Amino acid sequence: MIVIDFNREIELATKATKRISISSVPSTPELTPERNTRHDPPSSLLLVRIVQIGGYCTNVKSENGHVFCGLDESSVSKIDCLGNLTRRFTELRSRIAGLDVGNGHVYVSVDGYPNHVSKFDGQGRKLATWNHSDMKGCWSSNLAVIGDQVAMLDKAGRRIVQYTLTGVITRIIPCGVVRGRWASICVADEDCVVISVYETSTVAKINITTGSMLWLHEGITGAQGVTCYKGQYILVASEGLMTNITVLELHSGNNLQYFNLLSMRNVTYLTSYI
Repeated sequence: MIVIDFNREIELATKATKRISISSVPSTPELTPERNTRHDPPSSLLLVRIVQIGGYCTNVKSENGHVFCGLDESSVSKIDCLGNLTRRFTELRSRIAGLDVGNGHVYVSVDGYPNHVSKFDGQGRKLATWNHSDMKGCWSSNLAVIGDQVAMLDKAGRRIVQYTLTGVITRIIPCGVVRGRWASICVADEDCVVISVYETSTVAKINITTGSMLWLHEGITGAQGVTCYKGQYILVASEGLMTNITVLELHSGNNLQYFNLLSMRNVTYLTSYI
């Protein structure tokens, strides 16, 4: 049975089973009713739908009710707002290493050295391609669309590389927090990204305009999936016997909440509806 909830806000992808689970955050009262933009941090997730996608999911992103799943079998699947699955929205030449959506376009990086990056329209037609230097063989999300730029992790070079939306390098930002083979990136706001690093159990907020690190949160063992929730919080998924979700305050990096997904294991990639 598929349960459809049009108010769902968090997407979870798991590499343990060939499916994507769509969950929602229970409604909570606002901290300051006079400001409609203020929300309490989420304290749990409710499972509302499971969609069988037939491949191990390496990345998941959403925009305008559509969910895009990057698979290790060299393709991207698309799920619409009613749960209808387009099994092969587009096919590529290797496992998906990074995926993001912005302004109706889908950006995908493919595992290899160098990574091969492609830009697609909403129908899966390729619009642009370029190469990006990053490690080969990583389960991570190394790409984020931030305004009119694409920010990508170069873990070997320990840096963030900014591209135009058609692949022209505009800036290279040294970033010492990026290290090892397993790091993920998400957009925090118009000037900042948040990076999680599995090997060092750290999460950091980086201003890509100034290149400065605004905060560093340590101690999230196995940090992998990372997403911004309602422009106020960062959710970090870490794997173990059960999936753990840590909620950080976006401005300060302070730890606000921690909860488990008892029914799901190895949830490693997150995205949220804003």
